[in-house]
Amino acid sequence: MGTQKDPEGHRKRILDVAQRLFLEKGYDGTSIGDIVDGLGGMTKGAIYYHFPSKSSIFEAVTERMADDDFLGQDWRADWPGNSGLEKLRNELVISLRSYSRHEVVYSAQAMLKSPRMVGEMYLNSMDRIAKVIGPYIQEGIEDGSIEPCDPDDVAEVLFLLLNMWIGLRLTAMAKEEVARKFRLLKTIFDGIGVPVIDEGVIQAAVDLYGGLQGSNRAAGKA
Repeated sequence: MGTQKDPEGHRKRILDVAQRLFLEKGYDGTSIGDIVDGLGGMTKGAIYYHFPSKSSIFEAVTERMADDDFLGQDWRADWPGNSGLEKLRNELVISLRSYSRHEVVYSAQAMLKSPRMVGEMYLNSMDRIAKVIGPYIQEGIEDGSIEPCDPDDVAEVLFLLLNMWIGLRLTAMAKEEVARKFRLLKTIFDGIGVPVIDEGVIQAAVDLYGGLQGSNRAAGKA
């Protein structure tokens, strides 16, 4: 079977096409047939050889995009910043400005309403992302920009609050609510000596909200 000759190459092609279609048409507007057509020569059976369902393709696409954002390079060495705290803020701003990844996730409205799917998505991501955030927190403790704490616990709480408390409802909120919730996050993390949420992070979140709302309005007119 052709799919066995270059499994990674075929898998990458499927994800590349699916990612493009999810961005163009949204998850709910993209079918397996659309992905087959976009691949030009690969059969539906070949897709199912690699992925059992459209939702599993979606999970792989969003996981890959998250890895590109957080794990694609040695962020601690390459990001600007004079302290662990500054580097962590930079990471959050860049993540919030990774508009295409967020657009893919929020295009899957049906999946975002499924507790099982949401739970699996975020639990699968939490350990990976926390391992990226944790070293910045540890660096901040060592350089004095962050108060002593357990880096892994703080990383997990930050991830959960950003993604579960705010992220799941982001497009359903008003702009003022987004800013208000991020300011509450600022108060919480300032209070434990991890002042990672600053005005730059809040503005990036508000900008992301505006971009997603604009995309939703454009999709509604299409």
